[in-house]
Amino acid sequence: MFYCLFVSVLENKSRKDIVRLLIDRKYDPDPVKTWKEKSKRQEGEEGAETPGEANGEQAGDGEAENGDDEEGVEGAIGTASEAAFGGTKGALIRPANYDYLMGMAFWNLSKEKKDELLRQRDQKRTELNLLSKMTPDDLWLKDLDEFMEKLDVLKYSSLLG
Repeated sequence: MFYCLFVSVLENKSRKDIVRLLIDRKYDPDPVKTWKEKSKRQEGEEGAETPGEANGEQAGDGEAENGDDEEGVEGAIGTASEAAFGGTKGALIRPANYDYLMGMAFWNLSKEKKDELLRQRDQKRTELNLLSKMTPDDLWLKDLDEFMEKLDVLKYSSLLG
């Protein structure tokens, strides 16, 4: 139900309005991008200044050159403090940081996809349980048996071909 209502709210809205709505509903910006930026900042604090900083550039200036932010600073919605956003105070909120949500296929929101993911999770848990019950020697022997079977198939196919 929420998805249908949310989709109807998104219909005919500008990208900036959609991102504002995502922020209002407490959706996080791209977690991978956020982690990478945080790692870069930590590296910058620990290490010497980069060649770009030595030339008077500020950290993060190369972001638009890498194609991470098509709209640049002009496309920024505002600051984190203005949007009551949980990030760094004063950090610009860029619509590109929400592309991971805006580009998500609606198929991923379906019951079938959810059921498929739950089934895969259950299979992996079962596989993990079986593997955790095996000793290292058992694992080695199992791998060795599989290798020998594949080697026999390869030998047989080379004799025929």
